[in-house]
Amino acid sequence: MDAKYIKFSVSGGTSYCTEYQAVVDAMTTDPVTYGSSYNSFVVSGKSHGWWDKFDVLYVFCQETNSGGEALLNWKNPTGDDNCTNNSATFTALEGFTGNGSSAYLDTNFNPSTEGVNYTLNDASIYVYVRNDVTATAAAVGCQASGYYAGVWPRNSSNIYACQLNDTGASTAGNTATPGLYGADRTASDNIVLSMNGTAMTTSSISSATIPNANFYIMTRPGSSAYATYQISIVAIGGSLTDTIRSNFNTDCETLMDALGKGVE
Repeated sequence: MDAKYIKFSVSGGTSYCTEYQAVVDAMTTDPVTYGSSYNSFVVSGKSHGWWDKFDVLYVFCQETNSGGEALLNWKNPTGDDNCTNNSATFTALEGFTGNGSSAYLDTNFNPSTEGVNYTLNDASIYVYVRNDVTATAAAVGCQASGYYAGVWPRNSSNIYACQLNDTGASTAGNTATPGLYGADRTASDNIVLSMNGTAMTTSSISSATIPNANFYIMTRPGSSAYATYQISIVAIGGSLTDTIRSNFNTDCETLMDALGKGVE
């Protein structure tokens, strides 16, 4: 490989894989301390089967966001699906936090027009939430013309809910917010809700239409409800198997622990 395409992490002195190198190349300020940890996250994703499943992957828990480093879509950091920040607060190594009244991130990813792995009957949403809050707002949400896709980690009744290209809600009981939430539509009539890589329940709510709108974070399009979640990682794409789901959780937690910010 031409030397100009190789960067070295300051802490580890090892070269980055091609996919993470593309992310670093898109940054204004390169990672100083944890580059090797971020790179290992991508390498694990490639070997554990989840990297190729997602259309977009946002790793908000960056060292800095001075030049929009934390807003990049790692699957295509020079594309048009990098996030736009609407007043959410960035905290180094942790991610973005909403204010509960107006702050949110727009992923600029529309699953109806841009989804490749994300399809009507094969779709997933994953979100790593660091803080313990209850909210009526979506952690990740998309809505248009009465059709929804999103994850609502925990409301005041201790209910975790998701929707994936439908009009109903799949739910499970949940008394603690922090961790990795997953929602997978594996068929036209099957949805799996998971927490920290383990399936919690399944639902037979049928698919209807992929919402023709962008995914938002801390809320959903058309909603007046906003959340105070602190979100470190978001991934959207095709459904994951039980094994790959478990691997993704392990890899997310390994990264967060390396940053000193894990919650599991």
